[in-house]
Amino acid sequence: MAFKIQNFYGGSPLKSSSPDRELSSGDMKRKQDKLDKTNKRLENNDFSLKKSNRLERKRIKTEDQLDRGMSGISDAADKKSAPFYMKDEKLDAMMKKKATLEKRIADIKAKAAKENKIGNWDDASDELSRLNERIAEYKSKNPK
Repeated sequence: MAFKIQNFYGGSPLKSSSPDRELSSGDMKRKQDKLDKTNKRLENNDFSLKKSNRLERKRIKTEDQLDRGMSGISDAADKKSAPFYMKDEKLDAMMKKKATLEKRIADIKAKAAKENKIGNWDDASDELSRLNERIAEYKSKNPK
C-alpha cells in the first residue's frame, strides 16, 4: 500500500488546497472550541509580537469560517491581502490600457450599429492584439 506524503511546508497556510466545503455540526463545534482556545491565549498575550500576530490572523480566519459555515478562506482574504503581496505596476498599466481599448472598440461598434454605418475599429483592434501579446509574454516571464 503506497502512502502519499504531504508537504506541510509548501505554500501559505491560509490557502486551502481543497475547495470550500460546508461545515458539519461537529466541525462547527470543533471550530468554536478552537476559537475559544485562541481567544483565551490572546487574552494572556505573553508571546512575542510575531506569535501574537499569527494568533490574531488565526482568530480572524476561524471567525470567518464560523460566520460562513464553510471551510477555507473567503474572497475577502484573497492574495491581495496576503502579507507579501506586491502590486505589479507594469501589468496593471497594461491591463488598464487593454480595458480602455476594449471599451473604445465596443463604443465604435455600438455607434456603427446604431447609425447603421460601417465603423472603423481596425487600428484599435490591431493595437489590442499587440497589447494582448505583450501581456502574455510579460506573464510568461514574470509568473506569480
